[in-house]
Amino acid sequence: MSELGKRRGRNVDLMQDLVVDLRPLSVGRDFEVFTGTCAGQPVAVKVAHGDSDTLARETQLEAEAAVLAKLAGSGVAPSLVGLTRLPGGRLALVRRWVEGVSLATLIERALVRRRWQGARRWNAPTRALVGCLCDAVERVHEAGFVHNDLKPDDIIIWKRSDGGLEVVLLDLGLAARSKRGGPGGTVAYAAPERLEGEAGSERSDLWALGAIIFELLAGTRAYPADQPVDARLERRHPIAKSPREAAALAWRQLPREVQEALGSALEADPRQRPKSVAALRRLLWIEGRAAPTGMVGDAIVRTSRAHKTTRRWLDPTLIAAMVATVSALVLAFGPVSRALGFERSGANAPLACEAVKRRAEKLCRGLTGEAACRAALSATDDCAERAELLGACEAP
Repeated sequence: MSELGKRRGRNVDLMQDLVVDLRPLSVGRDFEVFTGTCAGQPVAVKVAHGDSDTLARETQLEAEAAVLAKLAGSGVAPSLVGLTRLPGGRLALVRRWVEGVSLATLIERALVRRRWQGARRWNAPTRALVGCLCDAVERVHEAGFVHNDLKPDDIIIWKRSDGGLEVVLLDLGLAARSKRGGPGGTVAYAAPERLEGEAGSERSDLWALGAIIFELLAGTRAYPADQPVDARLERRHPIAKSPREAAALAWRQLPREVQEALGSALEADPRQRPKSVAALRRLLWIEGRAAPTGMVGDAIVRTSRAHKTTRRWLDPTLIAAMVATVSALVLAFGPVSRALGFERSGANAPLACEAVKRRAEKLCRGLTGEAACRAALSATDDCAERAELLGACEAP
């Protein structure tokens, strides 16, 4: 097994350890995927169809092996075992089997159980999952690649022992060095410029990521056409004026900040999209590179009755007045509470302070009384007092 790391046309001798189940797990236009074991470990075996395009497909398998090797240890791609020739002579890519559930399966479960409930769909478990999706795509970009074929079927989600979520991206055969990706990919998730035959880029991945997040939240594809000609016509319309009423209706039920973020990601002109995945994450108000917790399966699609969007319904002038009043009370009560020993333990820890700061910035964003709000929240450096003020400001 010392030759497992070799690739680029030099076949790895895995046959003595590889056992393949001849019942295909999936059959695509160019490849078949089988399950099996190698040295006692479960693996997936991707094999190119044998016809006139075999050489091009084998080249794609070798390129995918190179990408998997480059992403080794990142946690966003399955571990590469190696390349080998099957008894019939076909080249096969062997990678470690990834446990988990596909994003397509989660979306299907939500549809079956009728869990789509407008703005309440944008709850804490869903935000955690979207954050993990953004992290995975961002790591691919940081490694110098663009994915070029993001879709729910090839996004696997699993839960770590500590409760955090992990996202693994499959089918990296079209991934290439930035600015060198060619046309191709799944039509329903392809950016407009990709449908015109242009090379893939980080911003075309951003378009696909925006389409996936919309489907996760809305239960319907933003642009469902699976033929290039129809898809090019669909993408001329923003989702808010989609030719499919289902997509337009689902769009109106999303929170305003999510509409703004996804609307920018799904701009037809790549120059109008966010510059990076990190920029899209900021528009969605999602923390980056944290270890978000959540549950794989039903808990991810569970709605949260606690989630409210009342902030947009309140009068900004009333909010500013409330903030100023509560600020005065908190600032007056703070020294007394410390003197009496009522200060909450751990409230001034660095992580707690940072969380309170983020909540303050989100609460004050875009309000008419923003200056008053920020002044009140920054009037004290004590996190316990600031947290009490925030609790009052955020109350419905």
